[in-house]
Amino acid sequence: MASTFAYANSTLREQVALKEKRSVLVVFWILAFLTGNTLYLLYTFSSQQLYNSLIFLKPNLDRLDFFNLMWIVGIADFVLKFLTIALKCLVLALPKVILAVKSKGKFYLVIEELSQLFRSLVPIQVWYKYIVGDDPSGSYFLGGILVIMYSLCKSFDICGRVGSVRKALKVLCTPQVRSEVSRSSLRGGALFLLNDKIETCSVHSTEWSTVIPCWTSWGLLSGMSGTFSGICPAPAVGRDCSSAV
Repeated sequence: MASTFAYANSTLREQVALKEKRSVLVVFWILAFLTGNTLYLLYTFSSQQLYNSLIFLKPNLDRLDFFNLMWIVGIADFVLKFLTIALKCLVLALPKVILAVKSKGKFYLVIEELSQLFRSLVPIQVWYKYIVGDDPSGSYFLGGILVIMYSLCKSFDICGRVGSVRKALKVLCTPQVRSEVSRSSLRGGALFLLNDKIETCSVHSTEWSTVIPCWTSWGLLSGMSGTFSGICPAPAVGRDCSSAV
C-alpha cells in the first residue's frame, strides 16, 4: 500500500507540474488504479469490516489488541490517502474552461487540509476502545488518565487542523488580484522611458538652427536606489530649452 501511494502521488505531481499539458488518460489511470486497489483491499478483508472505521464504527474483530489497532488505523489512513489523491485527480482532469489552472491549486490545498482533518478524527474512536478496553474489571483509574491525556493531545491536533482548514477556505474564497507592471528598461546605467510624451526644444545659432527632442519624463537608472531625475541636454549657447524638466 505504501508503494501504491508513492507511485500514485509521484505521478500526480508530474501531471500537476505539466499544467495545461497534463494527460487526461494518465490522470484517469491513476484514478482507476487507486479505486481498484481500494476495492480489492476492502473485499479481501471484508470479514473484518475495516470500512466501519471510516464512519467512526468499530470493525469486526475478535479482540482489539495493539497489533489490530495498528492494522485498523493504518488501513483507514491509506484508504483516506487514496481518496485524497482521487479527488485531486478529478480536479486536475477538469478543463481550463471550467476551472483555471491557477485556481486548481486552491482546491488542492482545501482537499489536502480536509483530508488531514478527517484522518485525524477517524482513529479517535478506535483508540478510545483500545485504551478503555472491553474488560470492565480493568483499571478505570489508569484508563481514565490515559483517556484524558489522549484527549488533550488530540484536541490540540484537531484545533491546528481546523485552523489550517479555515486558512485554506479563506484562500479559496479570496479573489485573485492580478497586478501587471510594464516598463521599458535598459540595464547597466542606460536610460529608460517613464512617459511617452515628447517635447521639443529649438536650438538657435548664428549659422544654423535645428530641433532637438527632449523628454520631459525620463531618467537614469541609478543602481538599486530607485531615484530618478528629469534630465535634458545641457543648454548650449543660444539654446532655448525652458520646457525641459
